[in-house]
Amino acid sequence: MLTRRPFTLLLLLAAAGATPGLPADAPSAAPLSERILAAPPAEASPPPAGARRLLIFDRNVGYPGHASIAAANSALTKLGRSTGAYEAEVHRDPIVFAPASLARFDAVLLNNTVGNLFTNEDLRTSLAEFVAAGGGLIGIHGASVAFVHWPGGSEDWPEFAWMLGARGARHRAADEQLVLRLDEPEHPLVRAFPSPSINHADEFFRFSDPWSRDRCRVLISVDLAASALVPGNQDMPAFRPDSDYAIAWIRRHGRGRVFYCALGHQPHLFEDPVWLKFLLAGLRYALGDLTAPDQPSSRISPGRIAQSRLGWQIALAGDPPHSVSVRRLCRAAAGLALHGIALANKQPMKDDAAVCIEPAMTAAQRAAFRIELAAAGLRPLVLFAGAATNPPDAARLDELAARLGVETVMCERSGGDGLATETATERRPPRVIELRSPVLPGHRGRENAGIAWLLENTFADDGPDPLPPRTRLLWFPAERLALAGNSGTPPMDLSRVLRAATPRDGTLTVVVAGNIGTDGSPSPAVRSLVRWLDEIAITLASQPASSAR
Repeated sequence: MLTRRPFTLLLLLAAAGATPGLPADAPSAAPLSERILAAPPAEASPPPAGARRLLIFDRNVGYPGHASIAAANSALTKLGRSTGAYEAEVHRDPIVFAPASLARFDAVLLNNTVGNLFTNEDLRTSLAEFVAAGGGLIGIHGASVAFVHWPGGSEDWPEFAWMLGARGARHRAADEQLVLRLDEPEHPLVRAFPSPSINHADEFFRFSDPWSRDRCRVLISVDLAASALVPGNQDMPAFRPDSDYAIAWIRRHGRGRVFYCALGHQPHLFEDPVWLKFLLAGLRYALGDLTAPDQPSSRISPGRIAQSRLGWQIALAGDPPHSVSVRRLCRAAAGLALHGIALANKQPMKDDAAVCIEPAMTAAQRAAFRIELAAAGLRPLVLFAGAATNPPDAARLDELAARLGVETVMCERSGGDGLATETATERRPPRVIELRSPVLPGHRGRENAGIAWLLENTFADDGPDPLPPRTRLLWFPAERLALAGNSGTPPMDLSRVLRAATPRDGTLTVVVAGNIGTDGSPSPAVRSLVRWLDEIAITLASQPASSAR
């Protein structure tokens, strides 16, 4: 018979024969979270890239607050300090979200925050653009009904719902007993669990839109078949038509990393060493120190798995980029199950061209852009600025890119930088394009020192590697490259170029540029190139690491 205490904790204590960190006959008056953390866990691995700061916000409005808030604040603060993964600060005043204040942190954790936490539009824009520009967002339990009117739960900030990935708090008993499953037992964020099946008691939320596997990478979900065998669960109501209930997930919002765990109504979640280790992994992902596959679950395929292992991310662009609206481009990229899209300065948001991608966009227009991509489960990977601009204009485009969540800004260099001479091919070498990563003013970040190549032609099959090691982006015109394919197979030199460009660390962005129909359908050449990229990635990922590049 299942107990109300988390099953993973009972197993761990039974195996040890005593409370962790104490002799078998020691008193146990102190809270379990303090006893667990009295003996510091192992140091964070891999170590953080720098001194990380976590903002924990626990305000409730119109709701008295969960009894587990204090336990979570204490446990997660001590967990960061004892592992060296981060330093946490707990706040309740919304002024902490002002841009200058928020810039001190690497991620924000909303600890059981219920109700309309703050209505100031400038503070909301600050939080949304902090995440889009690369900050982390973590939600625990009640965060799924943050920024709603409470009681009642009516929406007050739509972008937050898209950013977190879900809305709602429908549940049964506060100590409901369910069986959970790890959706991907080998995923880096769930390695804390000794088994892919977890018996747990808590208040389990069932979510409504915008939650979808098309937008989130699900880590843990309810095993309905196993849960139905638990006494009292034979007649569980269906809260969703698809009966698909996620418990924890990650997702990308622009450059930001989002981690949400629906559990945490009961304090015992923060007294369980296994769940604490899982939460630590989620926090480190959001902080940017733990790399993990995060493309939406519905888009997992052999090709996408191989590309993730190689560090590739595939974006779709029009050719020329201005020839298609952002909305149409999103429809095509989502249909191809790609990672994201590549934009251009002055590109229209919709076919009516009433709003374009440009520095003059208002905060509301920028929010509408981010929602458009979140709804499609995509990221804005590239913004092509065109010919080199003067410093003030370039700075404005960089700032826009950061606020939209764009990962890379490209600006064509009029004279090149000499890198093209490194290629040893008789054919005309590709054009060199400068590459830089935007950083929102006042936010910490590093400039990308890589370069991009526009491959208007393919390379010879022999000779040295055609690309220098700092290559971080390849721009492939699908309509031209598709002509080089024979019998539907990719040209051999395309595979060679990709092998040469695959980084030993970091990511390689591959832009597929081609024709997109008025109905959002990609051309046959685009489809062929996407298929070739899948085939080549699967081949390269199966080779030893030393020969993949």
